[in-house]
Amino acid sequence: MSKTLILSAIFTLVFIALTSSHKIQAVQVGDTFTDETGIITFEIKNTGEENICSVIGWENEFDDINLVNSVKIVIPETVMYENTLYTVTAIESPNGTLNSEWISEIEIPATTNIIKVKHFTFDLERNPESEKVKEIHGVKFVFKCSPDAFEQIESIDVNDAAIESIIYVPEEYLEEYKALFAGKLRCIFLDNDRGIRSYTGIPIAKIGDSSVNPEAFIFEDSYYRILNPDKKTVSLICSYALKKKGIKGTCYTQPSIVYYKGEKYKVTKIEYYAFCNVRFDEPVELKLPNTITSIESKSIGWNITRLDLSETKIKKIPKYLVNSNYDNYDESAKLKEVILPKTCKKLQKYAFYNCKKLKNIGMFENVNIGYRALRKKCNITKQKMRSIVLLPRKR
Repeated sequence: MSKTLILSAIFTLVFIALTSSHKIQAVQVGDTFTDETGIITFEIKNTGEENICSVIGWENEFDDINLVNSVKIVIPETVMYENTLYTVTAIESPNGTLNSEWISEIEIPATTNIIKVKHFTFDLERNPESEKVKEIHGVKFVFKCSPDAFEQIESIDVNDAAIESIIYVPEEYLEEYKALFAGKLRCIFLDNDRGIRSYTGIPIAKIGDSSVNPEAFIFEDSYYRILNPDKKTVSLICSYALKKKGIKGTCYTQPSIVYYKGEKYKVTKIEYYAFCNVRFDEPVELKLPNTITSIESKSIGWNITRLDLSETKIKKIPKYLVNSNYDNYDESAKLKEVILPKTCKKLQKYAFYNCKKLKNIGMFENVNIGYRALRKKCNITKQKMRSIVLLPRKR
């Protein structure tokens, strides 16, 4: 080998060594980088004898919309940066909130000992009319770390599309996690008058437990909450079924039986706001099945023109059955006719008073009518009515 080649080789080795040394020395506390996928962002917290980093965020916008049903964030225990292995020991957010619109699963490693996040929020996209986007029914949370890592957790919220979410934790920490998250786990719905309502939490189970079911589920564009898992009874939380093509201007019959994971559930209750998220649709008639035993206030929307309860087992009609707050949108209740069942014995005060167009109501004998339950121009006819007891006005 010539002297020139030897000198050239030595110069190359020295250059590589100096360049590598420069790169290592250039890494500083506070530097940020992303993982191989470009989704998770890390920040260097310490270098030298203890190389550690934290997660400070993740990507929320994806170019390929077909990926939205499979975005999974698995935070690793260690991550490589500039030829150095860093241990992930913290999850933090500058504003105290970490959110996502597409993530369907998130896993936090056991190496995490600090979680500086007050709020986790997941507003998943749900567009059943799109051929590209499949329905996302829930978020799978896997927390492998100790519950002591959560410094000040205030809420873990998922929107209605993520109603089937479940949190998995190590079995040894199961009870501690339940105590830590008590009252802080919500599946939320946005309403016109209450702003936000929460009808279901998020179940907590040990990692690997495939038998656990969520507290609520989606069936044929409607949301149901499990009331009694042994008796297989559910309540209707919210119905989007009236938005289906072909339903407008016709009669919609609420199903009495729904299915989840191949099992049959009986619908026994209609909850607050159940038929109110359809305010921009055309008027429609509504019939409830014979499995219904109770119905809550403000569960009927402005666009229902005829309400058939004749086959139900409802004992009383609550006050303000029809949501009157649609007046804020220049939409008054369109209810014109109601048929009550034999089991109904009472109309609570103001039951239908906000229904200015209600002309006919059919009921059976011995029905107590509360104060201003009906407007004066309402005709009480149709059924075998023998006696009506008017409750005295409260002073």
